[in-house]
Amino acid sequence: MPCSGGHSEAPKGVGRASRWGGGAPPAAEQGDGGHGLAVVGDDGDAMTQFVGTHFGKLDRKGRISVPAAFRSELEAAGVNQIAFRISHQYPCIEARSRAEFERMVAAIRTLDTYSEEREAWEAGFISVTEMLRYDGEGRLVLPEAMIIAAGLPEAIAFLGKSDRFEIWEAEAARAHVAEALAQVREKRLRLPALPLNTTPRGMA
Repeated sequence: MPCSGGHSEAPKGVGRASRWGGGAPPAAEQGDGGHGLAVVGDDGDAMTQFVGTHFGKLDRKGRISVPAAFRSELEAAGVNQIAFRISHQYPCIEARSRAEFERMVAAIRTLDTYSEEREAWEAGFISVTEMLRYDGEGRLVLPEAMIIAAGLPEAIAFLGKSDRFEIWEAEAARAHVAEALAQVREKRLRLPALPLNTTPRGMA
């Protein structure tokens, strides 16, 4: 992470992802694939669940339109602010609901005060985040510095990644997804099995 002193572990609750790769797979067909799904966290609060890939445009004023499926998800969770930051792992902008951002801040605050790891996360995550609201039509203006840092042109893609979505240059997004699929196939990646619920019904 930027300004970090060589640490690689994220605090509990702070997400991590695999490295960025630069493949050039065939372009996927554009479309509006996927929808937001409202889920409830262990604390009973609604959590955002962004699903699917959506394509859009960035205009000369830096405006984008948040995909309707993502807006529906945010509204279902009662969220009216989105936290944006430049990814420290990929050439894109990350976006989370304010509630999810606050969960991650809470995880950072479990680290020792003034420790190198906490200072790195505070400077490289909290201080570079901007809270934005979209208008009645789902439009908002991205900070110019973020647009430049992510290298976003007019054609962009929104990738749903469960608790967050990412804004990419469209072709780079296709390459990212294709590389991830290739890794799953080549390495035969598997998800850990969920534990069975052995509690008799009515006793939970």
